[in-house]
Amino acid sequence: PNADSAIAYYLKAHENGNADASYYIGIQLLKEDMYEAAVSYLAQAVRANHPKAIVKYALCVQQGVGVQADPADAVEMLHYVVRNFGDEEAYESLGLAYLQGVGVIEDEAVGKAYLDTAAHKGRANSQYVLAMCYLNGWGCVVDTNDAIHYLEMAAKQGHIRSINALGDYYESCQDYKS
Repeated sequence: PNADSAIAYYLKAHENGNADASYYIGIQLLKEDMYEAAVSYLAQAVRANHPKAIVKYALCVQQGVGVQADPADAVEMLHYVVRNFGDEEAYESLGLAYLQGVGVIEDEAVGKAYLDTAAHKGRANSQYVLAMCYLNGWGCVVDTNDAIHYLEMAAKQGHIRSINALGDYYESCQDYKS
């Protein structure tokens, strides 16, 4: 068994209208930098209301990957997924959009709130970005204890940037008590 075998089975399922298969083919094509084809498969899964496909498609639309860039439309899609499915990647993506003002008016407090939800749903990258919010005062007051808490949560999941940030913190802070 190999990736080509998997794709052959996914193609067969896709031909029978399986949205999961369309999504997985789209993801594989994104990994292979075949963006326009990837977006085509993702779009088919989007039409079947596949939440993960909607998120990936929205991120392609946000960044103009294989499709015309429209960050505001991407944000609308992400809001739809959050409202209807509660998908943690959609929460994270909205959080980042609001923090950076991509497709929306920048609002650090709103961005932090979305990231907080994603972090509590277990997304390691959201936990890391939330820690950066607490370290830098993005949408909240600076709180090193909360920052360390979220870095530790993400590090336990193997999030490399969190692990490195904790190492840097522990090295620079002799009086840290765990």
